Formats: sequence, structure tokens, C-alpha cells
Amino acid sequence: MKQIEVFGHDELNKKISELPKDEVIIYFVGTKLEETGKSWCSDCVKAEPSIEETLLELKSLNVIFLVCNVGNKEE
Repeated sequence: MKQIEVFGHDELNKKISELPKDEVIIYFVGTKLEETGKSWCSDCVKAEPSIEETLLELKSLNVIFLVCNVGNKEE
């Protein structure tokens, strides 16, 4: 599995247009705060351990895991 990170709608659309459509998993997540290194989104923080565990289980798959940071809470 290959993991790619993008920031925002424009980067997501650009990257999607470059990738094969049938091999992409898109994960939307609140952008991490510089002060804490954690997302401003409490649900994203709670889900992160489960997501990381699942990614380890899926690492042998021929897919792309595309992480889209949706921005800061104020955006």
C-alpha cells in the first residue's frame, strides 16, 4: 500500500486526476495542529489508533491510501 497526503480540496482533486480510480481509498481528516501534533477534530484523534492498526493489516494490498487534510477548524 502506498500512502499519499494532500491538503485541501484543490490538492485532492489534482491528485485524484493523476491516480487510477479503482485503487484509491480516501480518508478525510482534520488537519493536525502545530502546537500539539494532533488533529483539532476529536473524532479524528479517537479514530487514529484504529486507522493505523487497519493500515498495518492492509499494507500488502495494491492500493493507494490518500489522506486529505480538510484544514483548520476555522476554515
